[in-house]
Amino acid sequence: MAVTLLLLVPSLLPAQRPLFVFDNGLTDIVGHDAKAAIVAELGYQGVGWRPGDTTGMLAALDKHGVKMAATYVALKPSAGTVPVSDAVIREIDALKGQDTIVWLGILGPKNSLTDEAALKAIHQVADVAERNNLKVALYPHTGFYTDTAPECLRLARLANRKNVGVSFNLCHFLLQTDSSKLESEIREIAPLLYLVSLNGANDARKMPVLPLGEGSFDTRRLLRVLDEVDYKGLVGLQCFQVKAPARDHLTKSMEAWKEFHRPGGEPKSPPSGETNSLLQ
Repeated sequence: MAVTLLLLVPSLLPAQRPLFVFDNGLTDIVGHDAKAAIVAELGYQGVGWRPGDTTGMLAALDKHGVKMAATYVALKPSAGTVPVSDAVIREIDALKGQDTIVWLGILGPKNSLTDEAALKAIHQVADVAERNNLKVALYPHTGFYTDTAPECLRLARLANRKNVGVSFNLCHFLLQTDSSKLESEIREIAPLLYLVSLNGANDARKMPVLPLGEGSFDTRRLLRVLDEVDYKGLVGLQCFQVKAPARDHLTKSMEAWKEFHRPGGEPKSPPSGETNSLLQ
């Protein structure tokens, strides 16, 4: 009986969330097949792509058993026009039934656009996504009209479409907002939160994006509040301008990701005389 109980213990450990990687973390990997292969090998759920041979990338991902978690579209609306090109529409149509999130950023600056123009673009993308059984998550990015997650939430509510929600972007949150507000912001946007991106980072409002486990900001704070609000959606790894080769930095981030999901989420104590590289 004692042996049986011991064998059951691992099933009681917290489940590791799936993690996908932005395509900007694969810039030194040449070719769709090679990109999909390394993503699968290192244990990532899939990639965050952007329009550009979506069909070819889907085939490579399917071959290696991973998915296109999100596709990133940034639009520049203007009064009287709708900016979604036929090419982008075809790329979204190619995702029919893939359960891919259409990650939509509305370009700014703030004083160059109105809610009316932004909502026209959001509605058009939502219509294309809906006919393909896809969701749209507004993307918060410094300098965009959709610059913060609360602003994305405001626009998503104005859009009033059942398939339009928001995303949380840790990098751009830290660039614009005091890190002490992390928990309150996640709680505010939780009802319409479809997608979260994270990375290693420092608390100061500056770049760079770092691999997971690096920097002074404790990324586990974000995971804890996501658990609190019972978030079950996608989580992606931002890799903008990370300098190391893809294999090196993606391996390090995945090691840290697994460490974050140990029981209690606390780092293991390193052997005597050694430092914990995940916390340097």
